[in-house]
Amino acid sequence: EEEEEEETEETKQQPIDPKDFISAVSVINDVTMPKLISAVSTALSAITGEVEPKESSLVWKMYRAACKECWKQLIKQARKGKRFSMDRLATQAHTGWSLVSRLQWDKQEYGIAPPPRELQHNQTDGKWNRELFDSDAAFDAYSQRYDEASSSFDSLDIAVKQKYRTIAEVELDIFLQHNPAWKHLRVKHRQMGLYTLLVNKGCVAASIEQESHA
Repeated sequence: EEEEEEETEETKQQPIDPKDFISAVSVINDVTMPKLISAVSTALSAITGEVEPKESSLVWKMYRAACKECWKQLIKQARKGKRFSMDRLATQAHTGWSLVSRLQWDKQEYGIAPPPRELQHNQTDGKWNRELFDSDAAFDAYSQRYDEASSSFDSLDIAVKQKYRTIAEVELDIFLQHNPAWKHLRVKHRQMGLYTLLVNKGCVAASIEQESHA
């Protein structure tokens, strides 16, 4: 009888599998895209000093695409119920950002847009040619975005990666606020310096569960 009691106590002390929490949740609570974009742009403004983009701007559309792709990857990871990978979330955010920055003209940055036919035919290997732009500064701004969009996430500079990692951190924070059952999952590939900065700036909430598995 004593042995049976000891086994029972050991069983009670076993850690609860995160999947047990997740399986009890039938629906993942979604978050509206405007809320995600607002939180992300506020966070990026807080750590970089950049002005938050207006909703009609191309930069805002870049945020929207990045947030949308990152959120889709976040839901995918959540449904698997194993772990959250900040690398994959950030990479997917970069994918969304790149789709918009490569294919749309920015009137504010580049000037008046040429006719669609000119944009289609006046390019080399998918990149618009210099003659489409009114100034070197406009072409340089476009070239910088094009190069960032054309590069793989791993090849980006650390400072540029931080933008996409910030998107991932903010979205994960919002997801866990609305879906607490997933707080027990491990978080891999987190950049603790960035995470701590975002916590100190009030952009994300500090989490004991997340920090212990960082």
